[in-house]
Amino acid sequence: MVKDYLDLEKNFYSNKIIIHFKQKGDVTGKTIAPLILLSLVQNCCEQFLISLQQKLNIEIETKLEDERFLFRLSCNGYYENINGIPLQNTGLNHALRRIQMIYTDKHKLETNSENGFFSMSLILEPETISQNFIKKTEEKALHESA
Repeated sequence: MVKDYLDLEKNFYSNKIIIHFKQKGDVTGKTIAPLILLSLVQNCCEQFLISLQQKLNIEIETKLEDERFLFRLSCNGYYENINGIPLQNTGLNHALRRIQMIYTDKHKLETNSENGFFSMSLILEPETISQNFIKKTEEKALHESA
């Protein structure tokens, strides 16, 4: 799904987006909560749209190793404020909160934002997740943000 989203962005912005995508390991039969990775990638693209000052360079690496799923993401064009106005990054905050709620004690997350670059490393323990748990978690997140 992430690759499809990136293809759409690439088709729309053509030469303004450079994508490097590496995938290692067989993820067959492994499940992670839906749309978590997509929302993280989408956040980078949205940040780029705010600035449009340079080409967007996105690097993504996914790897399944020792029953753990590793997702690394980095992009440029990421600013915490533009013209002195702080950006809210609501999409990123919601995605990070979903990760914390769904993967309590089963994830490791590191983020860094510096000099217009954003990077993150996310390690998840993939498993089969019940749809009821995901629905309840999303409902709880919606009520907390309201």
